[in-house]
Amino acid sequence: MCSSDLSAIAAQEMARAFAELSEMQRDVIRQIYFRGDTIEEVATRLGIPEGTVKSRAHYGVQALRAAVTA
Repeated sequence: MCSSDLSAIAAQEMARAFAELSEMQRDVIRQIYFRGDTIEEVATRLGIPEGTVKSRAHYGVQALRAAVTA
């Protein structure tokens, strides 16, 4: 198996794991990690406390790690 095959498999696993997150976790992770928004910006946009944004991001990333290392 070549490295591009492994990369494609890893990308598929990550996409599957991302799809299994709650919509709230996906939304926060998209805004922080893909768009580069700050915790404060996400909290303001969603109308939720910063602590809630941090919690959703933390548990979402934790779930992604667990899914791809299992």
